[in-house]
Amino acid sequence: MGFYAYIGVPSSLIILEVVPFLVLAVGADNLFILVLQYQRDERRVGEGREEQIGRVLGDVAPSMLLCSISESICFFLGKKYRIDL
Repeated sequence: MGFYAYIGVPSSLIILEVVPFLVLAVGADNLFILVLQYQRDERRVGEGREEQIGRVLGDVAPSMLLCSISESICFFLGKKYRIDL
């Protein structure tokens, strides 16, 4: 929002009210994916917490990427094809 304000794109109150919730919606799904896999995973012998989190993130990173991309595409399509009432 700051970048578009800097280059002079006008904003409205609706944009300021909705954008924070869209940002939260994209990030919340990824957090649930990561936490669920972390809870299901067992720490290996001699493995620290950092290594376990890195391994878990390596397992779920493709899912998180696809989830973020699909939600972003849906939001952009919704903005492009919105209906003015």
